[in-house]
Amino acid sequence: MKNFLLLCAEAEEWFQELHDEHGKGYSTLCTLRGILRPAFRMAKRNRWVLDNLFDFQMNKKRYGGSKTREVLTKKDMRRFLNFVRTDRNFSRYFDGIYFLFNTRLRISEFAG
Repeated sequence: MKNFLLLCAEAEEWFQELHDEHGKGYSTLCTLRGILRPAFRMAKRNRWVLDNLFDFQMNKKRYGGSKTREVLTKKDMRRFLNFVRTDRNFSRYFDGIYFLFNTRLRISEFAG
């Protein structure tokens, strides 16, 4: 049991190292854990390992996942829409772009 706890701590320390020294963000670390946890779950089920080392909770604050990002300010959005509306080539897409900005749909949802 003591060895397992040591290994779990090492897995979490590895994630911390990836964050601190290699600049990996919360999303990247969640993706990595999302790959490793099921692999270790299968290994445990097949008795190749004793337990799943990556079955720990990800802490958003610890890895910087609580940051919010504003992709585009209102001012920038208005400037972009004004450009699209007045541009000779892009003006035909104005209605669609305006709709996307104001409904916050993804382009794939809009196209669907």
